[in-house]
Amino acid sequence: MIDIYLPKNENFDNNGDMVIEPTLCTLDQSMSDNVWSVEVEHPIDSFGRWRYIVENAVIKANGPKGKQLYRINKIRVSDNGVYATAKPIFLDAKNDCFIVDIRPTNKNGEAALRDILSPNRKYTGESNIMKKNTAYYVLKNAIEAIDGSENSFLTRWGGEVEYDNYKIIINDRIGADNGVELIYGKNILEDGLKETINMENVVTRIVPKSYNGYTLGGNAPWIDSPIATYYPIIRTKVIEYPHIRLRADVQSTDDDEDLIICDTIAQVRTKLREAVSAEFAKEDVDRPEVSIDVNLAAIQNTEEYRNYKALETVNLGDTVHCRHSKLGITTTARVTQMTWDLIRGIPTKVTVGQNKRAFIKRVTGSVASTERALTKDGEVIAKQIAGVIDMSRTQLIYQKHKVTV
Repeated sequence: MIDIYLPKNENFDNNGDMVIEPTLCTLDQSMSDNVWSVEVEHPIDSFGRWRYIVENAVIKANGPKGKQLYRINKIRVSDNGVYATAKPIFLDAKNDCFIVDIRPTNKNGEAALRDILSPNRKYTGESNIMKKNTAYYVLKNAIEAIDGSENSFLTRWGGEVEYDNYKIIINDRIGADNGVELIYGKNILEDGLKETINMENVVTRIVPKSYNGYTLGGNAPWIDSPIATYYPIIRTKVIEYPHIRLRADVQSTDDDEDLIICDTIAQVRTKLREAVSAEFAKEDVDRPEVSIDVNLAAIQNTEEYRNYKALETVNLGDTVHCRHSKLGITTTARVTQMTWDLIRGIPTKVTVGQNKRAFIKRVTGSVASTERALTKDGEVIAKQIAGVIDMSRTQLIYQKHKVTV
């Protein structure tokens, strides 16, 4: 049942002003741009239900998080019916949660959200982000402060977004890992199924370099992935780890908590090996990037549907384990986009894939810059490379405490 509330009715705990009977009511969700949007199509019915679908009315429908409210912000009426677009009701904060001057200072994610939403207590925020940060918001609405500038919450504190009526949830990671597995790479030709397998960024052999160019030494200064033999060729990349430094290279002004300071070259090499092991274990750099688009509604009457039926149980941000049918390699991916049928309360389209890997920027950016900081004989120009690597450090995805070994 889908209730609709006329614009001045905010008694959302009660039944709506009318129960509408749309022929289509879908929710599109995307992790990449935090966009949630509802599309409604309703016939011109003799009972007059369609007349309640007006600008600023609110729809209540059962979706992935239970009963949710969506504000209609666009409408078109024709001889065939009414077509409307709606957004999560939390986005009303763009208009009625205005910030004059708020400065969350040295606060974690939830405390910062509490400050940002304080002009209108109707809105609340929840976050598990413990990192403390500071930001200034002057003459902005709450949505701009959360996701609208270089100084926004998502820029300063990070996180991934979910909407839950008048509450916004920004955690370091949304979704769960419930062990859902898909098998791909079967060369299936079926409308409603699309697989994209990108091997371009796969790395199975890493040549690590610390600050100032120290390596593992020897004629084989690399570490191979545990699954390197699964592939027909070795895929080698040089990766910089400028947070690993010899004590002699540390400046008095270096107070970065990410630094790992070593007393000997042997210790540097130990830390490089640990960093590479973490790269393979945690970052999946040795596995292909996989994107699987499944239109569950389109394939529900096919033999292949049983292989993807598990996607009926997933939510946005959930982890999915994608196993290549020929190589035997399992890639960890996530649900990045979904379409829900709000009439039936089930997902109809699911996209599983990966966000762009941050380490690729380190590989392509820092290595090219480092090459420009070498003499013709291949010697390191220490002062020049120090500047290059200090700049590239901002691209690192590591969050380590300062360690002396």
